Amino acid sequence: LFYQQTISSVAGIMEKYRVEQAHAKHVSKLSMRLFDLFGELLDLTQEDRLCLEVAALLHDIGRFICDRDHHTHSAYIIRWSEIAGLGERELSQVALVARYHRKGRPHPTNDDLEHLPSSVRMRVTKLASLLRIADALDRPHDQRVRDLRVIIRDDEAELHAISALDIDIIASILRKKGQVFEETTGLKLILQKVER
Repeated sequence: LFYQQTISSVAGIMEKYRVEQAHAKHVSKLSMRLFDLFGELLDLTQEDRLCLEVAALLHDIGRFICDRDHHTHSAYIIRWSEIAGLGERELSQVALVARYHRKGRPHPTNDDLEHLPSSVRMRVTKLASLLRIADALDRPHDQRVRDLRVIIRDDEAELHAISALDIDIIASILRKKGQVFEETTGLKLILQKVER
């Protein structure tokens, strides 16, 4: 019940700010898949899973204000929204995860992170690293990656993207957007296309 109320509340906000529904929902789906694949490795909780899901659904909400720097606008809108089931602390973390889905990386000296305990900064970094990957996997907003699998060996995470379409552009974007994940886990991301 609590989960459904939260997601319903998020859906209302998405509609109000005219979020691109297909992209947001697909990035959310991919984020949840990545959470399921890497959540244990990253020592994440079910509370973290909900934070990531909400951040994924709302990561582009700032485009309502301005496309340029929309990640900072997204953080602002989320931070001052009312989402059923989420208190001030949770909203702040969702906002930070959405803020770091693109451009600058989470760093302890950033103005919006420096006042937070190191455990919260690390949680935001881990969740943002997954959101960055999910967002990269839905370029160019056409849901071409249908599902994911992973094989972890030694110092590599081989991500199998199930897609019938070309993913070269995704691989290029992932090289940059995957860096936070690589730095956080010590695993090099390798993207492989798999047709089913």
